[in-house]
Amino acid sequence: GWQQDSCLRSITTGSISPGAGKFLIEHIGPFLCTHVIYGFDGLDMDWEYPANRGGKPADKENLVALMRELTAAFASNGYLLTAAVSSGVKTMDTAYYIPEVSKYLDINNVMAYDLHG
Repeated sequence: GWQQDSCLRSITTGSISPGAGKFLIEHIGPFLCTHVIYGFDGLDMDWEYPANRGGKPADKENLVALMRELTAAFASNGYLLTAAVSSGVKTMDTAYYIPEVSKYLDINNVMAYDLHG
């Protein structure tokens, strides 16, 4: 949600330092294993929007690094990794390295709701 930025920002700020992505992986992996009974088969990253809305410019690259680390960690368990990305060209250009982040995702979910002709 819009009000949860401080939580995610604390994780991504840490992702600048070596191994901080490992912190997130260490907490997500056991959660997915524990809750497999509920049918969880992966993670959908919905970070709205890296390097925007008060974020740091480095967050654009931090997202790529985080997806790279999560992909490596999820590979042995067969977990899916997806991400929700903006459909707005300006936001896409400033928030995401789409070709780079796409290398590590099973699916890119384009947030195209509320669009009509």
